[in-house]
Amino acid sequence: AGYLTFEMLEDVPFLARLMREVHDRYPGLESSRFTHEIMRRQITAMVEDVIGVAQQRIGEIRPQSAADVRQAGIVMATFSEEMGETDKQIKRLLMTRIYRHPEVMRVRENAASIVCDLYHAFMDDPQLMREHYWIDQIAGMAEPARARHVGDYLAGMTDTFAISVHKRLFDHTPDLR
Repeated sequence: AGYLTFEMLEDVPFLARLMREVHDRYPGLESSRFTHEIMRRQITAMVEDVIGVAQQRIGEIRPQSAADVRQAGIVMATFSEEMGETDKQIKRLLMTRIYRHPEVMRVRENAASIVCDLYHAFMDDPQLMREHYWIDQIAGMAEPARARHVGDYLAGMTDTFAISVHKRLFDHTPDLR
């Protein structure tokens, strides 16, 4: 979506190192292939880290059963301390540059508006949930049970379906693009 640049990724030392490695090995690589190679290497490094920690801990504990693993008092499969810190750095970068990006927040707010509108409409008139398999019984349910069914129905909707239903029921549907 263009919210991240390679320069932004350099704020995470682990990613900066991966980018240097890829650039040194494949100079002039087109952007999409460069991105793919960085992601591939990141995933590989993280998976190998978890496997390494798990192997080490299993070697130390030497469990003979699943109960031994549960009673070990430590997590067997997890990141090393170093990779855990890298994971936190990546998550901080994503939180500041993507998850809280103004455009992403606008889309989230519009999506929340659609879901709230649909929830209230379905609570007021359950027959609007034409496709719901409990449509005949839901109207007579107590409000908490009806709310649970409406919530479940909304949770099962795809974005496209929720938008189309919202357009059918309301004069204006917020833009999610």
